[in-house]
Amino acid sequence: MRIMTCNIRTSHAPDGENGWEHRGAFCMEVIRAREPSIFGLQEVSQLQFSDFTQAFPDYAAHQFRDGSQRDSPTNAVFYQRDTFDLLSSSGYWLSTSPHVRGSRGWGSLYVRLANWTRLIERASGRELRLINTHLDIAGDLTRYRQAIVINEDTQGYPDDYPQILTGDMNAAPDSAAIRAYKSAGWLDAWEQVHGDTSAGFTYHSFKGSQFENPDMARIDYVLVRGPLVATQVEVLRDHNLTGHYPSDHYFLVADVEHSESEP
Repeated sequence: MRIMTCNIRTSHAPDGENGWEHRGAFCMEVIRAREPSIFGLQEVSQLQFSDFTQAFPDYAAHQFRDGSQRDSPTNAVFYQRDTFDLLSSSGYWLSTSPHVRGSRGWGSLYVRLANWTRLIERASGRELRLINTHLDIAGDLTRYRQAIVINEDTQGYPDDYPQILTGDMNAAPDSAAIRAYKSAGWLDAWEQVHGDTSAGFTYHSFKGSQFENPDMARIDYVLVRGPLVATQVEVLRDHNLTGHYPSDHYFLVADVEHSESEP
């Protein structure tokens, strides 16, 4: 399976020449060229969700809406219709009350959610659950507590149940949030393939290699649990001839396989 995580930068942002109208087609082209089995998007407005559903007719989609605001950016998952059948899908809020619509906690500046999709692979009969999220920017403690909410959800499944977590964690690999994921059994796909080699920064403010912030590190992740192993992971640094990047984040693409030969 090829998995992608993409913070596409919401179309609501006043980005001038980097606005969605100037880069949206290229953003979708970059994703389509990698032919992902499943991809998770963050910061998706309704306009962008509509653009993606029209541009990717061979994919089914699940978007878990906040509901507390009319068109607040949120997360979406797309998966290949011919490869997977849907078993169930839903989501929850990263707060002290995860099932209370629009809730937040621990000083989170924004309402944050996780949406999940449980699928069955037609060819093998194997089940798979993908969780997609976007942690807050408020601080380490906030992100740590939000990661714990996701851990509590995923631990409701057996240790050998295949699960994948994609998202913009706003957290470096050595942060409390990422350590919390790892302590709960999640494995970082990048580290499975590349070990201690740094991926560099993944947020770049539309500046690409010209972005200068020595404190920045990788903040976008594909994590796996259960009988899954990453065999290839790449940070995508595409830009087009007009100098546009698909987003203010680099996207991450990971090839993931079942470590067992039978379902």
